[in-house]
Amino acid sequence: MRPIAWRSLALSSVLAGIALVHAAVRPHYGGVLHMLTLEPLATLNADDPAGALIAETLVMLDEHGEVRPKLAVFWQSEGGARRWRFTLRPHVNFHDGTPLTAAAVASLLSGAVKNTTVYAAGPNVLFASQMPIVNLPRELARPRSAIFRRSGDSALIGTGPFRLKQLELGMRVTLIANEEHWGGRPYLDSVIIERSAHASTAGIIELPPNTSTRQIPEKLRISVTLPAELYAISLPANIPQSTRDSLAASIDRSAIANVLLQKRAEPAGGLIPQWLSGFDFLFPRSRRILPVPRTQPIALGYSNDDPVSRLIADRIAVNARDAGIMLQPSPLSAAARLVRIRINSTDAEQALVDVAANLNLDLNTDLSSLEKLYAAERALLADGRVIPIVFVSQLLGLQPNIRGWDQSRPWQLENVWIAP
Repeated sequence: MRPIAWRSLALSSVLAGIALVHAAVRPHYGGVLHMLTLEPLATLNADDPAGALIAETLVMLDEHGEVRPKLAVFWQSEGGARRWRFTLRPHVNFHDGTPLTAAAVASLLSGAVKNTTVYAAGPNVLFASQMPIVNLPRELARPRSAIFRRSGDSALIGTGPFRLKQLELGMRVTLIANEEHWGGRPYLDSVIIERSAHASTAGIIELPPNTSTRQIPEKLRISVTLPAELYAISLPANIPQSTRDSLAASIDRSAIANVLLQKRAEPAGGLIPQWLSGFDFLFPRSRRILPVPRTQPIALGYSNDDPVSRLIADRIAVNARDAGIMLQPSPLSAAARLVRIRINSTDAEQALVDVAANLNLDLNTDLSSLEKLYAAERALLADGRVIPIVFVSQLLGLQPNIRGWDQSRPWQLENVWIAP
């Protein structure tokens, strides 16, 4: 009997061990996630990371750039893509309890797509245009097509996995779980996003991309996202073309990416990164010295809220001096400025549209193929009024108990949980 007893005990131990392993990795409901961010939190819009947890779109783009259902479960085009019908997901409510109806969606999306009429028909939202709108689903996946209302104090009221509890502009956003979310309740009870917090109490800490390995606490697990923030120079039209070309050629982008930013950036030749378009390598980015006649100093404005901007601006000024161009970096507003643009879309076409809009560039052309997309990007860069510098990754430090983190989609916090 003893051997049998020992085998029973051994089996019990194995099963108990398996149970403990499963219990250790099983998602846990509850807890408050504190996030320390470098962003100034000056606004809260649907295209902000926090706003994207509140407001949702009819459809979304997956990691491969394919259109997938979100608030709409079905869609189809008619009449040569001049009419589109989107069928809403049933039993979805806004955070204030009012139902998501086709009439409400049609009203909120009126004007979201140029030259298009939006109206409701039962559970369907219909889009009609005199011209084919073949890319409408991708248009509706953009953050600017998110569906939300604003309360009396301008807070966002959406349908997302989290709802806004408190907003302290410039400092803190507090979100709480949407218990009735159509996709299921998020694991976390609450998310607090702060611009300043004690690192030891924050579950996720955004670090400057130039942070050295020695400066990162050993206990933090490091997540480096795909490079999805563009730093570029926007120049006024009164700067001569020869000066623009010389400035663009003088910049040592590799040194900025690899040394200044600790290899957490990539040199930028175009406006959208290589991983997204596949052809950024075709744009020139190697350093060349093209001297120009010495001109009046050019003030280069940068954001005082972003310490990385100053580092990049100072390095650009050093490079430009070799070509005889005197740049004067300044945190004050200037006609020439160093801009930072977050690329939110995983679709190359949509990303280019968004970047062009941020730079106030006119992009009214067909982007239906890679060849046309490349031609459009070349045209935007042709006159040298925009000079791409680097694409920067987001550097995040995660405490050991943070689970469910997706490095490719870091702001999908509905799947994140805190191990007890």
